[in-house]
Amino acid sequence: MKMKLTVDETEVVLGAAFQQSLVECIPDSPAYEILFSALAKADNAEIRSGVADKENITDETAKVLLNDTDPRVLDRILNNGIAKSIVTTDHLKNIMRIGGNDVIKTIISNISEYDEADMEEVVNLILKMNSPGLNLALAENYQTPKRILKKLLKSDDPDIQNAARRSLE
Repeated sequence: MKMKLTVDETEVVLGAAFQQSLVECIPDSPAYEILFSALAKADNAEIRSGVADKENITDETAKVLLNDTDPRVLDRILNNGIAKSIVTTDHLKNIMRIGGNDVIKTIISNISEYDEADMEEVVNLILKMNSPGLNLALAENYQTPKRILKKLLKSDDPDIQNAARRSLE
């Protein structure tokens, strides 16, 4: 992506470092939705990640970012209010496939906030991964469905058992 800055009659091409810094400085305002939409398609993941932090993005921009392949972008967009209202089960399945454990933990921490996703299905997929770290994150989350917490009480791991017990209280 080529960016230029024009001041009066002077125009300069912006390098990657300047572009990354600039995205962070753009006010999170509806006035910049169209700019955020263009920046969400940048070839630089740092720029896309900066856009994912913005709350004043369109649904279409959020969808573009939900289909990103960079874990940093995915981690940030999963915390975005617009994205939370439109993310689907299929989005989350794809994100879990490419995002890694840290991104899956972000999904777990927002488990009750994804309006369009079947969280029971997503949680069951996470359980099938047999990851003690992910199971612990599920057990520690008070938003995890009680049925899942009861299943985690039967874990061989005492930390997972204790966390599930606390979450059920």
